[in-house]
Amino acid sequence: MATEQSTITIDATDRPIGRLASEVASYLRGKRNASFAPHLAPAVHVVIQHIDRVKVDEKKLNQNRKWRNTGYPGGMRSRTWQELYADGPDKLFMAVIHNMLPNNKLRPAMLRHITFEKN
Repeated sequence: MATEQSTITIDATDRPIGRLASEVASYLRGKRNASFAPHLAPAVHVVIQHIDRVKVDEKKLNQNRKWRNTGYPGGMRSRTWQELYADGPDKLFMAVIHNMLPNNKLRPAMLRHITFEKN
């Protein structure tokens, strides 16, 4: 089965972050291809332009949190979306889309196929 690499360019200007992330996740999974197979990662590269202009509600920036565990007992750490956004809107977007992809060995490969163009 020969797969051709395709590049999809998406403009993030004034688009809600969740809707943009679900669209990108759909492309990365290959669900928009006729030859969808859940055990294969398609050769699709997604280029996102103007990620700094993505629309995020002020309420979501303050209320939503990204959780992680250090691996030690009582080691739950969290950061608000506002702190992630301060590091860069691309970091926030990667945190959002990380949970939209399946939790298996293909997820890191799919996440590597996202690139950001900053103009």
